[in-house]
Amino acid sequence: MEHKSNVRVVEMSACLVWLRDLGPSFVVREGDTRLRREIAGVDWQYNAYGGYNGLFGPEDHQLNRRKGHEEHITEDNLVARKVLELERIPRFETNFVLEGGSIHVDGEGTCITTEQCLCHGNRNPHMSKDEIENQLKTHLGVSKVIWLPKGLYGDEMISGHVDNICCFTGPSTVLLSWIDDKSDPQYEHSAAAFDVLSNTTDAKGRKLDIIKIHVPGPLCMTEEVAQPFLGSVALGQQRLAGSYVNFYIANGGVVAPAFGDKWDEEARKILEKVFPKHEVISPATHSLET
Repeated sequence: MEHKSNVRVVEMSACLVWLRDLGPSFVVREGDTRLRREIAGVDWQYNAYGGYNGLFGPEDHQLNRRKGHEEHITEDNLVARKVLELERIPRFETNFVLEGGSIHVDGEGTCITTEQCLCHGNRNPHMSKDEIENQLKTHLGVSKVIWLPKGLYGDEMISGHVDNICCFTGPSTVLLSWIDDKSDPQYEHSAAAFDVLSNTTDAKGRKLDIIKIHVPGPLCMTEEVAQPFLGSVALGQQRLAGSYVNFYIANGGVVAPAFGDKWDEEARKILEKVFPKHEVISPATHSLET
């Protein structure tokens, strides 16, 4: 791997590896001269995707045996604060439970999320949908929230994060995970999302341009992958929430998943068209989908 002088490698204690979920959500200043920096970070509360009713609930999971459940939640809950301290960026702490992968914004006042995740009783059970929406508007500075019914099929363990099914790629443009096979359980999820997106506008009143990108697979978690990570043989053939939408945008580049699947190349071409000024890199990520 080539070392770049402007890239700093930081060692940080954490139980999980998904920095998008654990880390801060960055927001930018608009017309507020009280802040000394243009960028700040929102530090959400983290409860391991719903605590004992979430991803790491069963006592036989390897992560819970290796480290106490509450201990790993506490450790992961410090990640956002540490990132902001390292970068010396102002921190806005909240009491609202949220993972970064459960929201997506366009930078122009619009947020997309799923009812399946944010309205789930294992995140903020004391809040109504309207109260949750107000939290998003307050902390993200958005004026409109688009609610999709569900996330990707197979993403139930983390309650259907939006980053697997839909994301903004630019003003009034979204990518939507799609499948044409109506007999596949994913079709219902994608069709419901398409219906919502087709009948709404963004915060500026613009209709959305919806670009469909076919999901891979279906992919299944192999016992070889499941055992060391989750410690449950019963999960060995569970369907994975494989998606090309869950990519990472860097300076001049897009890192998108590839699965050794027949849809990999088409997905890559779509991303190259959507991000013409970025280099699209597609490493094999099948095992990371766990």
